[in-house]
Amino acid sequence: MDGLDLSRVRVMLVEHEPDAMTLFKRMLKAFSCTRIIAAADGDEAFHHMAQDLAPDAIIAEYDIPPDNGVAFVRRVRTDPQSPNRFVPIILTSANWQWAQIAAARDAGVNEILVKPVSAKALGLRVDAVINRPRPFVQIDDYFGPDRRRQDKDYGGRERRRKQVPLLDADADAAPAPSESTDGAPTQESIDKYLES
Repeated sequence: MDGLDLSRVRVMLVEHEPDAMTLFKRMLKAFSCTRIIAAADGDEAFHHMAQDLAPDAIIAEYDIPPDNGVAFVRRVRTDPQSPNRFVPIILTSANWQWAQIAAARDAGVNEILVKPVSAKALGLRVDAVINRPRPFVQIDDYFGPDRRRQDKDYGGRERRRKQVPLLDADADAAPAPSESTDGAPTQESIDKYLES
């Protein structure tokens, strides 16, 4: 990640744990990002968005009050009072479950990170959402970034996703075999799932 310069990017961190907030700030500052807005919960973050503190990207913990990170993403994407429905949102957690990942994807999250987060992983995700954003789409009740992350010719409507198992929001099993020894999704398996 040498050379990544986020000095012109304003990032909002939504994190209720002070130590995690400090760590994320240090990682962002390593990429020259000094325009950081801190919020302890989803309501405070939404309030900041309505002020002159509009962020270029949001990094939020899944377990933020008052509800959770998915509810926050859904609010940003669908609330008529949302100041910026298009702001890129990266959700983080140390304890992802597949149902949470599916819910986050369906709410319109841009990226998902597994804690502990390395500076490199964080920098790659922020760089992607800022410098290579996916277009946003409105389909039925979904509004968010286009889920297609790769330009692939799937061979038509019927064949397009045959090889990739779909994940029910209530499913407990991973669609990819890559899990940690305790059965939790790994960053690699989450990335593969989000690319499907």
